[in-house]
Amino acid sequence: MDVYHARRIVIQGVTGAGKSTAARRWAQLKNLHVIDYDNDVLWVPAKVAPWTLYSPAQQRQRVRSQMESGTWVMAACGSKVTDIVYPQTDVIIYLDYSPVVTFGQLLRRTVQRSLLGQTCCNGNRESLRRAVLSTESIFAWWWQTWRSRRAEGRDMEADPTMPPVYRLTKPHQFADLLHYAAELEL
Repeated sequence: MDVYHARRIVIQGVTGAGKSTAARRWAQLKNLHVIDYDNDVLWVPAKVAPWTLYSPAQQRQRVRSQMESGTWVMAACGSKVTDIVYPQTDVIIYLDYSPVVTFGQLLRRTVQRSLLGQTCCNGNRESLRRAVLSTESIFAWWWQTWRSRRAEGRDMEADPTMPPVYRLTKPHQFADLLHYAAELEL
């Protein structure tokens, strides 16, 4: 299936690649339900338990519930639910941007959220102290995972058992894809 006609899309990529933003933009253009994995599946609401993950069983139940709409764009898909999500996925868009791009975007996003008090991860708030000094630093997480996440994208693209994978290596490629899809909608 081509990406333009897909009705169940997963957007994967390295931390900081812009998966949530890309999913919102694609969903708005195509009138699809957005599933933001961090907000809708992974994190317990901050009002209930700050910076706490749902259990794997809860994540599985939550992702099934989110997918009931039948047509959706999912921003990220964690390993605990890929066996549920991927068999129903038409297309995967993999944002495989360079480390300079993803770390730069992550740095800007984290500083902006920290300074403006914006929420993420189901109502949690990032802080510069947590981002830099904590053992749970988002920057440390990026450093620990960016190589494996990029390799994952290449592996997924080559795997014939996976849904079709559109691996994008530069941000303008997603912008071009969105622009072309918008022209097709006219």
